[in-house]
Amino acid sequence: MAPLPYLETIVVGAGTIARFGSADQVTRWAVPAATGRLVITAALAEPDGAGQRAPSARAERAGRAWRLSGTKTTVPAGLPAALILVPAAAEHGTAVFCVERADPGVTAEPQQLTDGAGPAQLDLCEVELSDDRLLGAADGTVAGWLAARATVGICALA
Repeated sequence: MAPLPYLETIVVGAGTIARFGSADQVTRWAVPAATGRLVITAALAEPDGAGQRAPSARAERAGRAWRLSGTKTTVPAGLPAALILVPAAAEHGTAVFCVERADPGVTAEPQQLTDGAGPAQLDLCEVELSDDRLLGAADGTVAGWLAARATVGICALA
C-alpha cells in the first residue's frame, strides 16, 4: 500500500463518497482509496474567495450531461489526486461532482505554498460529465457536509 494524504483521501474524499455515493461510486473510488490505490481530494477554494456553499464554479445541464466550468485554487494533494470532488453552483443549489484528472477539459497546475505536498490550481473548461458523476443530490447537502469535514480535519491538524 502506497502512502497517501490521509485527510484528503480518506477523511474528506472516501468519507464523502461512502456517505453520499451510489454503490457504483463507492466501488469505483472509495474502495480503491481505502486500500491505498487511489488519491482523492476536494477542490473547495476559489480565486474570488467564494465559499464552498456558494461557489463561482458552475455546473449546467447540457442535454443528458453536466458541463462544469470554473477555477479552484490551493487544492490539497491536487497534483497526485486521480479524483477530485468539485462543488459547483447548479440550478437548484450547490452540487458536488466526481471529476477525474484525466477528464477532457481538466487541467491542474502546481501552486507554491508554505506547507503541504502537491497543491494545485484546478481549471475546469466545459468539462462534460454524466449523471453518474454527481455525488448525492444537487441541493447543497453534500457540499455542506464536505466543507464541514474538511474544516474539522484541517483544524485537527493545527
